[in-house]
Amino acid sequence: LADGILPNVDAVLRRLMDLKEDVKMEKYFQGHGICSGKLVKKEKIDSPLSTLHPGKEVEAWLVYDTDGATEHFEDEELRPGKDGPPPANGDGKPVLIVRDLPQRIAICDALVPGFDYLERRITGACDDQYSCVDMYELCRAVRAFDPNFAGAHLTPAFVDAMDVITPLAAHDMLSGLKQELPLYLAAAASAPAFDKSDVDRRDPQMVAHQGQQLPQVGHGGAHGLCPLAQLGVVRAGLLLGQ
Repeated sequence: LADGILPNVDAVLRRLMDLKEDVKMEKYFQGHGICSGKLVKKEKIDSPLSTLHPGKEVEAWLVYDTDGATEHFEDEELRPGKDGPPPANGDGKPVLIVRDLPQRIAICDALVPGFDYLERRITGACDDQYSCVDMYELCRAVRAFDPNFAGAHLTPAFVDAMDVITPLAAHDMLSGLKQELPLYLAAAASAPAFDKSDVDRRDPQMVAHQGQQLPQVGHGGAHGLCPLAQLGVVRAGLLLGQ
């Protein structure tokens, strides 16, 4: 599994791994990209080499970069490093390389059967009683009620595929939703990023107002859709109430 796929595992390994000669690390340098290096030896340094304890003598690792440059890093600087995008400005932090550690390889090997099992259930390559294909399609369809998703992806064809949502099909609401689509997309276009964990902070007045503006979307929420769909109804109400 690639770097960054298992951030929690990588963080634990970086915290617990032995720091010793030849341990590899990487660091992003603005304008130059990622540079690799390795720990050479631990030695005492003092100000101005110590970035965490200026004016004090501390132990730090001397690091040789592949381009011949040298730097000193204290343990506290090396262990918290993590994979991710480079900073918008300036150099990045040092990141210990754990991808080749035997412990990580063993963890990845142990996880592969689990991922295979989940893939079989999601794709239906299993006994019918264990298949999640229908549930997966339902979860895919209710994303339409999230204005952040709808603004970029919702089309008339997507609305047609929402017939997997039983209440919408049972109450013959899809044609109404398609008619409301331009108004919904107009509201969604200005939607700020929305924290879906905020679902409990609903405003019934906003929902009622939204139902007047987009009756089919509002009606869909009243038919007991899943929490994500109900959240989308609330979110649309907030948009139209602005």
